[in-house]
Amino acid sequence: MKEGKVILECCGLRKRFGGLMVLNNISFQVPTGKITALIGPNGAGKTTVLNAITGVFPLDEGNILFKGHSLNGLKSFKVVECGIARTFQNVRIFPDMTVLDNVMVGCHAKTRSGFIDALLHLPAMRREETAIRQCSIEVIERLGISEKDTLAGSLSLVGQKKVEIARALASRPELLMLDEPASGLSGDETRQLAEALIEIGQEGITILLIEHDMNLVMGISDHVVVLNYGEKIADGPPESVQKNDRVLAAYLGC
Repeated sequence: MKEGKVILECCGLRKRFGGLMVLNNISFQVPTGKITALIGPNGAGKTTVLNAITGVFPLDEGNILFKGHSLNGLKSFKVVECGIARTFQNVRIFPDMTVLDNVMVGCHAKTRSGFIDALLHLPAMRREETAIRQCSIEVIERLGISEKDTLAGSLSLVGQKKVEIARALASRPELLMLDEPASGLSGDETRQLAEALIEIGQEGITILLIEHDMNLVMGISDHVVVLNYGEKIADGPPESVQKNDRVLAAYLGC
């Protein structure tokens, strides 16, 4: 895929864990301002790709380019500073903190005040905290979360997932990566999630989505990349991927 602007490019990614080749020469592009789905059966290597992008571990081979600049060797917090945020398969919130406090943690990834400002509670720090609070409230309202002063751990699963997405958005990313956001959700909750993701995309944020719910994937994605046993087997628009023989074989065994 070479049409349009590309925000993320994975080039020849290889990763081994012991003797197991988890990623074998994976290459794909994520177009700017679009929703790209990274799909495949369990064990295909999807989460490994996200972990490589976000600096969880180094690659054995290959390069990851974000807006033309290599991410190889960067620590996770540096990747966030570049403009990439992610969520995880298992919800990772602070259950004993309020929704608002959880989301404010995401804003702090882009703070400018230093240790001395915080220690002495200087005016610059107070102004920044006020701005962070307002930014967090706006993100919470955008995702339709009404319980900003409620403990995050008391929310429903879809509520907790929205909090995690809100926290990621609070870091003001250009690329938002979501790892199985619809896992465990009902049909109605998945539709709520789909609407929220479409709205996020319409605001100009690029989304890279790992998901097993094919109705969600085919309903909101502009582009689909399919992995199987650590190799890419398809890459293209949803309608062409659905008809791909290798994809059908991977999912249906036919």
